[in-house]
Amino acid sequence: MDLLRRIKAGAAGQWRRNEFTRSNECSGTYLMTDTVTPMADVLYENDVGVNCLRSALSRGRSGLSQVPGLLKRIISEKMWMKRTDSRVPNVIEFKSFEEFVRTKPLEGLGADIPLLRRICAEDPEAMDLLDQVTQGQYGGDRRSEDFKIDIVNLEKKSNPNGNSQSAALRRLRKDRPDLHQRVLSKELTPHAAMIEAGPSDFNARSLP
Repeated sequence: MDLLRRIKAGAAGQWRRNEFTRSNECSGTYLMTDTVTPMADVLYENDVGVNCLRSALSRGRSGLSQVPGLLKRIISEKMWMKRTDSRVPNVIEFKSFEEFVRTKPLEGLGADIPLLRRICAEDPEAMDLLDQVTQGQYGGDRRSEDFKIDIVNLEKKSNPNGNSQSAALRRLRKDRPDLHQRVLSKELTPHAAMIEAGPSDFNARSLP
């Protein structure tokens, strides 16, 4: 009897998740809560996360406040790399985060990296994770020629100072992890942390 109840509960839960995804009614708290997910459902849950992020981006001002939180979990849990969608016949996989972001739905996000940077500019943790994933951490293959070409093209499209915050976070993460942590906790701005580090660690004057 217990087994039968568990099977019925699992089927009901799967139906609710299907309805949740199809309705595209993602709340900002969905990916901010810790849940225990059976391994068999991981790829499906990854797709729910991507759909939530895509929905938040498409809703304009009302959804943009949810983007940093959704993006942080999608990157940290590598949800973007592999997932299943009932509307797509094959498992969806990406080798680079840039490719995932640029690819049109249903497979990809249908956005661009500079847009995500602008939306997340006030969230140091989201900016830091975004920088790491585009530098080849949290999955992806930084060594491929396509990746190198994509990075050049993305940097050309950005404004001259568009990557300064990411560059500061990257250097702090490498050379001054203590200050890097204070930036993530919003005690310091990236620029202030670079100045506090001083020229003995690196040249803070390179930032605007």
